[in-house]
Amino acid sequence: MISKGIILTTAIFLGVAYLILSFLAFRHVTDEEKKSKDHILLIMDPWWPFYSSLYTSGARKFCMIGKILFPIIVGLYIWYFTLFVC
Repeated sequence: MISKGIILTTAIFLGVAYLILSFLAFRHVTDEEKKSKDHILLIMDPWWPFYSSLYTSGARKFCMIGKILFPIIVGLYIWYFTLFVC
């Protein structure tokens, strides 16, 4: 059986990678979004990779990786909390 420490550590490291990707993608926000006051909220939104139309083409790869990482991270946390905490 997989150790609960491995699952939690993996989820935390992937979460940090997801956060770093959000900062990298935030650097590629379109000019229209930079002019709006809500552009800073993009980086705090956990759904940021699914708003790919707000970014320039340079951030498309970050959004694609984020779309893959997000369900993996959520799944790992659900797995950890349902099997090991409850």
